[in-house]
Amino acid sequence: MGEIEAEALAGLNTAIGSLLEDAVTPPIQLGSLVTSALLTPTGLGGFVGANEVPLGEVFGRRLQATVLVTVSANDADALNEAVVAVTGACLGTDRALLLEKGILRITLDDVGPQTEGVEGTTVERALTFEVFYEFLKRPEEAEDVIVEVPINLDTN
Repeated sequence: MGEIEAEALAGLNTAIGSLLEDAVTPPIQLGSLVTSALLTPTGLGGFVGANEVPLGEVFGRRLQATVLVTVSANDADALNEAVVAVTGACLGTDRALLLEKGILRITLDDVGPQTEGVEGTTVERALTFEVFYEFLKRPEEAEDVIVEVPINLDTN
Protein backbone atom coordinates (compact mmCIF):
# COMPACT_ATOMS: atom_id res chain seq x y z
CA MET A 1 0.00 0.00 0.00
CA GLY A 2 1.36 3.38 -1.00
CA GLU A 3 1.64 6.48 1.10
CA ILE A 4 -1.43 8.18 -0.37
CA GLU A 5 -3.55 5.07 0.15
CA ALA A 6 -2.52 4.91 3.81
CA GLU A 7 -3.34 8.61 4.15
CA ALA A 8 -6.77 7.98 2.59
CA LEU A 9 -7.56 5.29 5.18
CA ALA A 10 -6.33 7.54 8.00
CA GLY A 11 -8.42 10.39 6.59
CA LEU A 12 -11.56 8.26 6.63
CA ASN A 13 -10.83 7.23 10.23
CA THR A 14 -10.48 10.90 11.17
CA ALA A 15 -13.70 11.86 9.35
CA ILE A 16 -15.70 9.11 11.08
CA GLY A 17 -14.17 10.03 14.43
CA SER A 18 -15.18 13.66 14.00
CA LEU A 19 -18.78 12.62 13.26
CA LEU A 20 -18.90 10.45 16.38
CA GLU A 21 -17.05 12.65 18.87
CA ASP A 22 -20.12 14.64 19.92
CA ALA A 23 -22.67 11.87 19.41
CA VAL A 24 -22.61 10.45 22.94
CA THR A 25 -21.28 11.41 26.34
CA PRO A 26 -19.43 9.26 28.91
CA PRO A 27 -19.89 6.61 30.27
CA ILE A 28 -20.85 5.52 26.73
CA GLN A 29 -17.84 4.18 24.84
CA LEU A 30 -17.35 4.04 21.11
CA GLY A 31 -14.90 2.08 19.03
CA SER A 32 -14.60 2.17 15.25
CA LEU A 33 -12.89 -0.04 12.71
CA VAL A 34 -12.51 0.82 9.03
CA THR A 35 -11.98 -1.93 6.47
CA SER A 36 -11.39 -1.04 2.85
CA ALA A 37 -13.35 -2.80 0.15
CA LEU A 38 -12.13 -0.84 -2.86
CA LEU A 39 -9.50 1.90 -3.20
CA THR A 40 -9.23 3.61 -6.59
CA PRO A 41 -7.50 6.72 -7.98
CA THR A 42 -9.61 9.84 -8.40
CA GLY A 43 -9.42 11.94 -11.56
CA LEU A 44 -6.90 10.96 -14.24
CA GLY A 45 -4.69 8.27 -12.70
CA GLY A 46 -4.96 9.95 -9.33
CA PHE A 47 -4.28 13.49 -10.61
CA VAL A 48 -7.19 15.78 -9.75
CA GLY A 49 -5.87 19.22 -10.65
CA ALA A 50 -3.58 22.06 -9.73
CA ASN A 51 -3.65 23.82 -6.39
CA GLU A 52 -3.07 27.58 -6.41
CA VAL A 53 -1.80 28.23 -2.88
CA PRO A 54 0.61 26.62 -2.37
CA LEU A 55 1.28 25.94 -6.02
CA GLY A 56 1.31 22.21 -6.71
CA GLU A 57 -0.61 19.17 -7.86
CA VAL A 58 -3.62 17.65 -6.09
CA PHE A 59 -3.91 13.85 -6.05
CA GLY A 60 -6.85 11.85 -4.81
CA ARG A 61 -8.21 8.44 -3.93
CA ARG A 62 -11.77 7.18 -3.60
CA LEU A 63 -12.47 4.57 -1.01
CA GLN A 64 -15.43 2.26 -0.58
CA ALA A 65 -15.26 0.98 2.98
CA THR A 66 -17.15 -0.75 5.73
CA VAL A 67 -17.04 1.04 9.08
CA LEU A 68 -17.87 -0.98 12.17
CA VAL A 69 -18.82 1.17 15.17
CA THR A 70 -19.15 -0.61 18.51
CA VAL A 71 -21.26 1.17 21.12
CA SER A 72 -20.85 0.13 24.78
CA ALA A 73 -22.92 1.27 27.76
CA ASN A 74 -23.65 0.26 31.35
CA ASP A 75 -27.28 -0.71 30.71
CA ALA A 76 -29.68 -1.44 27.87
CA ASP A 77 -31.53 1.90 28.06
CA ALA A 78 -28.32 3.93 27.79
CA LEU A 79 -27.17 1.65 24.97
CA ASN A 80 -30.36 2.22 22.98
CA GLU A 81 -30.06 5.98 23.39
CA ALA A 82 -26.43 5.85 22.30
CA VAL A 83 -27.24 3.75 19.22
CA VAL A 84 -29.86 6.31 18.19
CA ALA A 85 -27.37 9.15 18.78
CA VAL A 86 -24.61 7.46 16.75
CA THR A 87 -26.97 6.63 13.90
CA GLY A 88 -28.27 10.20 13.89
CA ALA A 89 -24.74 11.63 13.93
CA CYS A 90 -23.74 9.57 10.90
CA LEU A 91 -26.92 9.70 8.83
CA GLY A 92 -28.37 13.02 10.00
CA THR A 93 -25.32 15.19 9.40
CA ASP A 94 -25.77 17.99 6.89
CA ARG A 95 -24.72 16.96 3.37
CA ALA A 96 -22.41 19.96 3.00
CA LEU A 97 -20.56 19.04 6.20
CA LEU A 98 -20.19 15.42 5.05
CA LEU A 99 -18.75 16.59 1.72
CA GLU A 100 -16.37 18.91 3.56
CA LYS A 101 -15.07 15.86 5.45
CA GLY A 102 -14.76 13.90 2.18
CA ILE A 103 -17.73 11.60 2.83
CA LEU A 104 -19.66 11.34 -0.43
CA ARG A 105 -22.15 8.73 0.82
CA ILE A 106 -22.85 6.94 4.10
CA THR A 107 -25.52 4.32 4.71
CA LEU A 108 -26.42 2.12 7.66
CA ASP A 109 -25.89 -1.48 6.61
CA ASP A 110 -26.59 -3.41 9.81
CA VAL A 111 -27.40 -3.06 13.50
CA GLY A 112 -26.02 -6.05 15.37
CA PRO A 113 -27.65 -7.75 18.33
CA GLN A 114 -27.16 -6.53 21.85
CA THR A 115 -24.41 -8.52 23.56
CA GLU A 116 -22.71 -8.59 26.93
CA GLY A 117 -19.41 -6.73 26.99
CA VAL A 118 -16.06 -8.22 27.88
CA GLU A 119 -16.27 -7.14 31.51
CA GLY A 120 -19.82 -8.45 31.97
CA THR A 121 -20.95 -5.10 33.39
CA THR A 122 -21.51 -3.48 30.00
CA VAL A 123 -23.73 -4.15 27.02
CA GLU A 124 -22.62 -3.61 23.42
CA ARG A 125 -24.09 -3.27 19.97
CA ALA A 126 -22.22 -3.11 16.66
CA LEU A 127 -23.37 -0.79 13.86
CA THR A 128 -22.09 -1.33 10.34
CA PHE A 129 -21.95 1.60 7.91
CA GLU A 130 -21.05 1.55 4.22
CA VAL A 131 -19.06 4.65 3.31
CA PHE A 132 -17.93 6.14 0.00
CA TYR A 133 -15.07 8.55 0.77
CA GLU A 134 -12.82 10.79 -1.30
CA PHE A 135 -9.38 11.80 -0.07
CA LEU A 136 -7.59 14.73 -1.70
CA LYS A 137 -3.89 15.25 -1.02
CA ARG A 138 -2.99 18.88 -1.52
CA PRO A 139 0.61 20.08 -1.65
CA GLU A 140 2.04 21.25 1.63
CA GLU A 141 4.67 23.46 -0.01
CA ALA A 142 5.04 24.95 -3.46
CA GLU A 143 6.30 22.65 -6.22
CA ASP A 144 6.78 22.86 -9.96
CA VAL A 145 3.58 22.42 -11.95
CA ILE A 146 3.14 22.15 -15.71
CA VAL A 147 0.62 24.90 -16.33
CA GLU A 148 0.84 24.98 -20.12
CA VAL A 149 1.93 22.45 -22.71
CA PRO A 150 3.49 24.03 -25.84
CA ILE A 151 1.73 22.91 -29.02
CA ASN A 152 4.70 23.32 -31.39
CA LEU A 153 7.16 20.95 -29.78
CA ASP A 154 10.18 19.88 -31.78
CA THR A 155 10.57 16.14 -31.16
CA ASN A 156 13.77 15.71 -33.21
